[in-house]
Amino acid sequence: MATDQATYGLVAYHRLVNEQCALYDYSDVTKVVPVPPTPDVPVTPPVTENFSASLALPVITDNTPGTTFEGVVSIDGWNKDAGYKLMDLVVTVPDGLVVENVTVSNRLSGGKLEYHYSEDSGKLRIVYVDLGANQTLSISSGSFPAELFTITFRMKYAAVGSYLNIGISDMSIKASAVEDSAAIVSTENSKGSVFVFPGIRAAEVYRGDGMDLIPADKKAVVITISTVSKDSSRQVVFNDATHEIVFKFSQEITEKLGVASYIALVDASIELAAFEKTENYVISEEDASQLSFGDVNGDGVVNAQDALATVNAWLRKGESLAQNQLLAANVNGDAHVNTYDVLGIIEAFVYKNREYAVVTKATKSFGK
Repeated sequence: MATDQATYGLVAYHRLVNEQCALYDYSDVTKVVPVPPTPDVPVTPPVTENFSASLALPVITDNTPGTTFEGVVSIDGWNKDAGYKLMDLVVTVPDGLVVENVTVSNRLSGGKLEYHYSEDSGKLRIVYVDLGANQTLSISSGSFPAELFTITFRMKYAAVGSYLNIGISDMSIKASAVEDSAAIVSTENSKGSVFVFPGIRAAEVYRGDGMDLIPADKKAVVITISTVSKDSSRQVVFNDATHEIVFKFSQEITEKLGVASYIALVDASIELAAFEKTENYVISEEDASQLSFGDVNGDGVVNAQDALATVNAWLRKGESLAQNQLLAANVNGDAHVNTYDVLGIIEAFVYKNREYAVVTKATKSFGK
């Protein structure tokens, strides 16, 4: 108490010397009243989320001028309580490509798309915002990553064998004009490359060895045809005057490579170069017959019946599998149809959405 009283005495003397009111008389002190924020401008707390953007691109494309392909921009998370008002990003586009169009995913809402591509700078700038009412942006419920934008690129020129490097250089999601209201969006994994090749490309996925049902004189060949829409599945027939082969459209490999892909079990003596000559093909408007890995009986569903058909084939019980059935049954792509494939088929229909090893192997056979 003595220390407090001594301090009060010093304060009183200080106020006297400075011609201020006496101690405990604070009539000369101005009261500061805090001003509440303007109701029309809500106070936005700093946003601390860390999201990652991604850019999905096809593995390969044709170098024919006018050829188009798509890149899909996605994000791996969202905070629905943050009140985001604006999203912007910059995409780096290489020489030889131009941006033909940009569309918004149906999962993103609340704003309007604005974009501009400058061929001189190679930059595509995208803004998504409600310019009139400043509405809050939202992403509909569902799994992540969530698609945001689809960019359509058009080929002008590119050398065969080159890579077209495309990537998002900057991206932000802002809640207000306050600088620290923007979510941090990493673009580290939003860069990719597209390999340029002529219209038809072929790759060997595996070659039979005479064991476990696949003959030693057969090999599985996948062809990609960039001049055919990946959604059209047109019928493709190979004919080199010696062999005639009807290729099966593979939706699974098409989705993985990003270009229309077909597969067939062919004579192992045919050189791969023959499958890359456009003059050896007849591409008609008819719908192609499709091949789905694991669907051994061809009924459009992968289930226990397909696993049973594979078991019976390995047991040599009943009729032998046709070539297309062998292709469908060999889900691990090891050139053998055996009980490993049986387990692969079971896992696919029990656990759902699992990618077969043969699809991964087919992709890697093209260098990806």
